[in-house]
Amino acid sequence: MPRAKRAKQYRKVMSQYCMNFGFRQPYQVLVDSSILADACRFKMDFTKGLQQNLQAKEIKPLVTTCTMRKLYGSKGEPGVEDAINLGKTFERRRCGHTPETHPEPLPELECLSSCIDPKGSGKNSFHYCLGTNDINIRSYFRGVQGVPLLYITRSVLILEPMAPGSVAQRSRDERAKLRAEILRPGGKRKRDEDEEDESRTGERIGGSWSRRQRAPTRCQ
Repeated sequence: MPRAKRAKQYRKVMSQYCMNFGFRQPYQVLVDSSILADACRFKMDFTKGLQQNLQAKEIKPLVTTCTMRKLYGSKGEPGVEDAINLGKTFERRRCGHTPETHPEPLPELECLSSCIDPKGSGKNSFHYCLGTNDINIRSYFRGVQGVPLLYITRSVLILEPMAPGSVAQRSRDERAKLRAEILRPGGKRKRDEDEEDESRTGERIGGSWSRRQRAPTRCQ
């Protein structure tokens, strides 16, 4: 897809998240270990890529404590050191899963879910975007309303189209707004009021014309 076309598409997607789910800049972007590792592997300017994909001047990349603990636990593996260094440049999202209460870091899906949907309501309570190259994590969060999902493929950062559940909620919200605009206090529809106003105006104009027609003419 050409860059200009992709940028236009992403701008439309994010405007829908803003209008229907209350997103505002700076966008908060939670990232996991999988996307950090791939961003380093492809030597990407990851922060700039997030700005371009989200069509935003201001973003706030965040990484959870569990994600950093997982990376530190895999420190000897190839590429992990670079992912750790990249993660250190992002603001830490303190998920509450400390070594004192959780000797082992939680699986990232569980940790991210506790941040994005802490009450299990199926809604993105704090307006997080999510960057992950884990297919299972992306699949899970498509079922949570209002979660912009980003991933890397072939060294290109991609913003997913809005998930079906989010599209359905957006449609419900738009129909509710339309009904609210049509219905006025007292139960009348705006169109009915407009038709009544036009009818009254016509009666006034017609009445004035009739009176002018009936007015006697002076004899010369």
